[in-house]
Amino acid sequence: MVSRAEAALEIAARRGARCVQEQGGALLAAIDQAQGDVRGRQSHLAVVLADLPLLTAPGLARGLALGANASVVAAPAHSDGGTNLLIRRPPSAIAARFGRSSFSRHRAEAYRRGVTFQEARIAELAFDLDRPADIRRVLESPRASRTRAVCLDLGLAARLSEHV
Repeated sequence: MVSRAEAALEIAARRGARCVQEQGGALLAAIDQAQGDVRGRQSHLAVVLADLPLLTAPGLARGLALGANASVVAAPAHSDGGTNLLIRRPPSAIAARFGRSSFSRHRAEAYRRGVTFQEARIAELAFDLDRPADIRRVLESPRASRTRAVCLDLGLAARLSEHV
């Protein structure tokens, strides 16, 4: 777990995660920092983005389990073709990329390098919070979640309706 948030690191450490105090200010810098801490050809590095409000422990476990069968596992973001989960075994199998269309770039690089690739088509991993419409979807959902509660507490419903 790479984070600047002490509380998040403490929780992760109590749950058995290896924790690294984030030094950089960008996602790829944090990934590089974690990658430098993971060694060996049989090591795995999983990157799970934090903006996945529908993700449950069983959904994440299904995605992570795919890492046992392929050198690279990636879950595409429904909204923009980005990558919401990336597992690399070893972490140097391919370069990490994120943002619009990064899923197809991860898949293409895996094929180019001749390493096995597995797509993680898991609905919980596909929905992320990238656009105002995504927040509206969370707010309109009858499903109770921490994300929905925080969005309501922040008054995002009213703020979004002002910008329609």
